[in-house]
Amino acid sequence: MDIDPTDITIDAAGGATYSGTLSTGTDVTIATVAGGADLGNITVGSSIAKTAGGAATLTLQAHNNIIVNSGVTISSTVGALNVVFNSDADAGGAGNIQMGSGSGITSNGGSITLGGGLNPLTTAAVGSDTTGNNLYGVYLNATTLSAGAGNISIRGTGVAGTTSAYGIYALGGTTITTTSGNIALNGTGGAGTNDNVGVALWRRHEYNIRNRRNLHHRTGRRFKLIQLRHNRGWRRSRNLHRFSHGYP
Repeated sequence: MDIDPTDITIDAAGGATYSGTLSTGTDVTIATVAGGADLGNITVGSSIAKTAGGAATLTLQAHNNIIVNSGVTISSTVGALNVVFNSDADAGGAGNIQMGSGSGITSNGGSITLGGGLNPLTTAAVGSDTTGNNLYGVYLNATTLSAGAGNISIRGTGVAGTTSAYGIYALGGTTITTTSGNIALNGTGGAGTNDNVGVALWRRHEYNIRNRRNLHHRTGRRFKLIQLRHNRGWRRSRNLHRFSHGYP
């Protein structure tokens, strides 16, 4: 099932429709198109829940940003749900992912992929401008990402030309968990003037990233870990925990 308006907002009716389709084990793709006067954003304003059926995939493809509103969740309780967020789908160099406070994805063993460009598994979401949360590649605020046995891949690049343009910015108690899957965080700071690090985790003890295998960062090293703040590859400055290759 595909729809192709220019800007898309998923409201309660849309959320119910997509929930029903996914619950039959049918894939859903929601995509913007280049035509029109809008930016090509997808806003998820209502929760989507897969409650029956076999494995399915939910794909969001936006020319610009993908925004999940506060308190909105995407979940499965029956069958694996693969979730793909593909911002900057036209590879134009602008289009990020923003997940508001209390939002989340629970995939019940499906993979969770947050990225951009022509292939979100290998290409980053990119900050779309220098205002607000648009400057980060991927913004996670008190967000829960839980994949069970599935893998989680997050790729982000901050916007160029400003400060503190983090590739991936997680804050407010964000949790990223699997049981047996891999977690990959690939962040690149924007080409700006100062403090543009790859992955920023804001405020001590407010984040928790766990799995039972390996966590990878962009230079390919691996960590077997429960807490990140004491591991090599992270730099702490006051209460900001930053992940950037090259720091001991």
